[in-house]
Amino acid sequence: MDIETEYIPNFDSYPQPAAKKLWVEDYDRMIVHTQGKPSSRLINTRRPNESEDVKKYRIDNFRPVTQAAFNQASDNAKRVLSHSSVEVIYPDKIKDFMFSDSFNGTDYMNYKKNYYFDKMIDAANAFMVWWPVGQIGDVTKQVSVEPIIVMPEDVVHATDEVFTFLSSEKSWVEVGQGESAPIGQVFYIIGEKEIWKKSQVGRIDSIEFEYAIYAVNPCGYVYPYQLGGKETIVEIEGKNRYGQDDEIEVKYFKSFFSHALAYADECLARFSDNQGVAVRCSSPLMEVESVKCTAGCKNGFVEMWDSEKKKMLGTTACETCHGRGKVPITGSPYGVITRPERQKGVGEFDNTDIPTVRFIHPEVGILDYSDRTWQDYLKMTKDSLALLRIDQAQSGAAKEIDRENQLSVLDVLAAYLYKGSVVQDLMIIHKFLYPSLDFPQVTINLPSSFIIKSPGEILEDIKILRDQGAPDFIIIEKTREYIQKAYGSDQFRMKIFDVLVALDPVFIKTQNEISQLVSSTVITNEQATFHLWATSIVESYAKEIGRDFVTMDTGSIVTLLKPKVDQKVAEEMASVSAL
Repeated sequence: MDIETEYIPNFDSYPQPAAKKLWVEDYDRMIVHTQGKPSSRLINTRRPNESEDVKKYRIDNFRPVTQAAFNQASDNAKRVLSHSSVEVIYPDKIKDFMFSDSFNGTDYMNYKKNYYFDKMIDAANAFMVWWPVGQIGDVTKQVSVEPIIVMPEDVVHATDEVFTFLSSEKSWVEVGQGESAPIGQVFYIIGEKEIWKKSQVGRIDSIEFEYAIYAVNPCGYVYPYQLGGKETIVEIEGKNRYGQDDEIEVKYFKSFFSHALAYADECLARFSDNQGVAVRCSSPLMEVESVKCTAGCKNGFVEMWDSEKKKMLGTTACETCHGRGKVPITGSPYGVITRPERQKGVGEFDNTDIPTVRFIHPEVGILDYSDRTWQDYLKMTKDSLALLRIDQAQSGAAKEIDRENQLSVLDVLAAYLYKGSVVQDLMIIHKFLYPSLDFPQVTINLPSSFIIKSPGEILEDIKILRDQGAPDFIIIEKTREYIQKAYGSDQFRMKIFDVLVALDPVFIKTQNEISQLVSSTVITNEQATFHLWATSIVESYAKEIGRDFVTMDTGSIVTLLKPKVDQKVAEEMASVSAL
């Protein structure tokens, strides 16, 4: 499509995405639970015959009781994805850029695992847009890019030929005689060849726009893509292929956490119900005896006089007793019922068996029920989201079986995040930075499982592997996993491990295994002695170098330290021979 001749003249009549309403609805429904946004929808549709004062109370006292469950599920998923041994090999040309802080102040992969992931859960139908920045229009300068996520409500048009969105940027427009303000609308149009800018101009009420080419699109296609979730097909009212009103099928994404929404919505509704019940039933009512108002009124009313004309203008309700003539002898934060003054018969005395103040206890059964049911639905919500919680008080086969179901969600998330989203990003970024070069092959290696085991479980795995005679390289990888789990992000220890694996051929062997290898002449005494000295020499060198040790090349360290270990071995073997 030619943007200037075909799209711009028909901008206002060009159809908006048929599923846009569904995009916005999905986002609005999710952020009630992920961001704790108050939802009057759940409350307004709950009790159609409820009094307005109680309904207002429940709306004003909205509590996001499901937010913690959704945030915990998100944190668990990010923790697993971050700690898993995913390997992304960037193309050489853009490797330095991907590790820079050009992605909202952090490197690319941290941006994807944190900010992007949260947005994907909240707004599955939002669009990822890589935006050109820098010396745009100057062919002698390299253009850079930065990530922008366009929310569903800001999408104007989205097809294979054009993508238009409302920007947060504002243009200067006239707001009065000789006065201007930055409040005009700015749209950006991404076509197959160019990116256009549509800016509001003139007076704010004239709705006039000007168009200009903003940048070249080097990708050759309309590259924005939706963040993604569970693809869903529904029928909505729209125009069919003949332009007639009809039911049409549209596709849109539901959040990867959408399976928990039914329970979560009901939990919020029932918690709000509980608030309404609590207003009526959670506290006892106080019944108090009334006494005559001492504010100077006459049966609850105060006379109004015109002092100049000495004429009574009328009466008004007393501010103290509000026209009742009686006031309770005490107040209560729970609500007060004023008992009218008792009428005494002939010969009766003032004393009575009814106390001056007494409490009326409401039936608390409904309160107990409403308080329990919202918590039941909160548990159902957590159980549903527990597909992403893999820490359980189980062991053996039962734990592994449960993990299979839980990890299925993680498998889908990881496949979409890495194999889908990351690959698209790298293609777009590479094309913007180096438009004349072909996109090279990208290698992304996902682990066979996203299970995060405890150190104890990993040690048990290592023991089983040793007992079954597993190859050394498998035991090395499992040992490396143990160190990662036990010491977290301690890159210092990980570097020592990598150096020892490269330096010492029998590094992972136990002392008993080494003795057996020596006795069977598989290795020599010198090699066994080498093993004894290797660890201490590497650790001493690491302490001497300090934190720079982590950034040094492993091969260079091995080349440097091997002669030092060989020297120690030679000295020890010589001393043994002398004896």
